[in-house]
Amino acid sequence: MADKAMTEKDLAVTTVLGVEPLTVETRPAGLAADPTPTEAVFIRNNLGPPAADGPWTVELTGTVSEARLSLEDVFGSLPRHDITMVLQCAGNGRSRLPEPVPGVQWERGAMACVEWSGVLLADLVAAYGGPAEDFAYVTVLGGDAPADDPSRVERSIPAHAALADGLLADRMNGGPLPTIHGGPIRFVMPGYYAVNSVKWVRRIAFTHRESDADIQQRRYRLVPPGGDPGPQHRPVWEMGPVSHILEVHPGTDAVTVEGVAFSGGDPIEAVEVTTDGETWQEAELEPAQSRFAWRRFRANLPAGTGWAAARCRTDRGVQPRHTTPNRDGYAIDGWQELSVRLEV
Repeated sequence: MADKAMTEKDLAVTTVLGVEPLTVETRPAGLAADPTPTEAVFIRNNLGPPAADGPWTVELTGTVSEARLSLEDVFGSLPRHDITMVLQCAGNGRSRLPEPVPGVQWERGAMACVEWSGVLLADLVAAYGGPAEDFAYVTVLGGDAPADDPSRVERSIPAHAALADGLLADRMNGGPLPTIHGGPIRFVMPGYYAVNSVKWVRRIAFTHRESDADIQQRRYRLVPPGGDPGPQHRPVWEMGPVSHILEVHPGTDAVTVEGVAFSGGDPIEAVEVTTDGETWQEAELEPAQSRFAWRRFRANLPAGTGWAAARCRTDRGVQPRHTTPNRDGYAIDGWQELSVRLEV
């Protein structure tokens, strides 16, 4: 499977970081188009695609009418919707942290802006009578491992958020959803880190408590450095505002920087660029394709310095200068302080 997936990637704009499981990062050149071409989208799997063993089914529990659904049951009659959104690994940028932490050493390429197509979770649930009770979570099981395996990929998301924006996707960027990206069915959670967009969906459950799987209880938690991970720590769920400088173009008397900015759903209102950490100039912003897509920015910087950084603002706050330190290097949202040659 890894060999097949690698042949489907454009190796001119991606870098293979690992094979078991396959891990592929996107280079800045691969992020130049919107949506990000499927052959350039990063790959991060915790275990790997399941073996094909007959017709695919999805169990739906916690609804008034519980059911075991075929793909035709899910996608055959409900209205289709498209969502363009940022998909970002929770560890994106980990290699640039001042203090090394274990894990995949991503640069800035564990992100993409992707168009998904499928049916809204809310529409599917409504077709089966809605939630049977006032449940707190939607808990989604992937097909990576058996349902009783502690290492299984099973994530719990607040039910109100999942029902507001969650999508069950079978298409990606206008084509069939590739197996390596979760085909034949993936739960897509806009505005949340990618671990919550569970691949190879096998079960959707309304639950009073979060999953007891290790990936929910101990992993993908914002644990202080040296701390013991557990459910007492905040889960890696919604993304905060962040900006990334992707390209630097030297000119005759100035340098142009280009990049992208996004958040967990709060519209990006402005992106500012600095060369001294104190004085900011506002960048030119392109329109966003949707509430959950990124916005591209561009700014011209004067010559005479060798450093630049960008930050973005939403109506709820400003991107912080420094990421809050945590044990596993998640939710990296500090300024991207970049050494660049700005002298003419």
